[in-house]
Amino acid sequence: MGWWQVVVLLGAGQGALLALALASRKGRPTANRLLALLMLALSAHLASTAMYGAGTLQRFPHLFGLSYPLEFAFGPLLFLYARQSIVHERALAWRDLWHAVPLLGVIAVAMPIYLMDAPAKIALAQSMIRGVWPLPLALVDPLKYVSGVVYAAATLGVLRPIAHTVAGAPRTHFRLIMALATGALVIWLVATSLAIAEYQGWMSDILTGAGSMTTEVLITVMIYAVGYAALRAPHAVGSTTGEHAAVTEPVAEVDPAPRYERSGLSDRAAQQLKERLLAYMHDARPYRRSELTLAELADGLRTTPHRLSEVLNTELEVTFYDFVNGYRVREVQERLGTPEAANLTLLALALDAGFASKSTFNAAFKRVTGQTPSTYRQGANR
Repeated sequence: MGWWQVVVLLGAGQGALLALALASRKGRPTANRLLALLMLALSAHLASTAMYGAGTLQRFPHLFGLSYPLEFAFGPLLFLYARQSIVHERALAWRDLWHAVPLLGVIAVAMPIYLMDAPAKIALAQSMIRGVWPLPLALVDPLKYVSGVVYAAATLGVLRPIAHTVAGAPRTHFRLIMALATGALVIWLVATSLAIAEYQGWMSDILTGAGSMTTEVLITVMIYAVGYAALRAPHAVGSTTGEHAAVTEPVAEVDPAPRYERSGLSDRAAQQLKERLLAYMHDARPYRRSELTLAELADGLRTTPHRLSEVLNTELEVTFYDFVNGYRVREVQERLGTPEAANLTLLALALDAGFASKSTFNAAFKRVTGQTPSTYRQGANR
């Protein structure tokens, strides 16, 4: 093996481990699993590329072509992950299956090859290395570049309209997805340019090999970047529960019923803490930070999370989750009555107020007002 095959194999291993960690992570399971599938697909692609480059096809001929259809899954998985994480955060619907049509189509086209015996697969692989491809694959192969570029651009198209509202969304998470989409677009554009140059005969065999090495190393770098982000800021990759969870998710520190043992607060002290809390929420507006936690709010009040929880449950009779989202909903209500809101989407207003997703905003808004945001907006504009 050359040095780049070793690097690529290490990247494949890193991606597989990352996929396993993401698949088992709690919170936003759909988004986590989509990212896990993307990492797994990239890992399989890298492993097969390293295998071909190391000349192991003669020993494992039946692995030939197995990872090829996965290249048509890279774009859809990234697009669905971005949409689930930032815009919708909902379960996948049957209509989302159309994103898998290209992948299934390529598998159907390649099925005759998968059914070949070992000598036939080796002969076909050697023929394709010389540039002689079966007609069905020759027609299908350029479409992977179209799919990759279009889906990467579409992912950025989903993210860019809400980029100016990033202050109301988890910044590290949003930036990670933007970096992933941008990196994917760059890699696909590089791969497309190299494929065109090779087809036109502008590249020697050495340059063709170097071009293939470049794209695989770039994919490896992207996998390691996601892994690094997961180590540096675990809450930025997918979603976790606990201390770093966004307030739009139920936090383990919050008990839905007032079952706390008394913390030693007198009635007068509890009332004073309640007044400080309400004043702090009104003046500092900490609820605008979507990653706000109970502990952080308690720090802002110079008290303990336990005492703050007691005041919320006994004095205000509300959970931390509902308390903070209530302020967010009321801010959106107030802004909907202003002229500036006419040029902003409901999602932009929600993210500015501190919500991390459209679905959480819709649920909280209807719980507080008894109306959907769009219905309320129509009434406010009359």
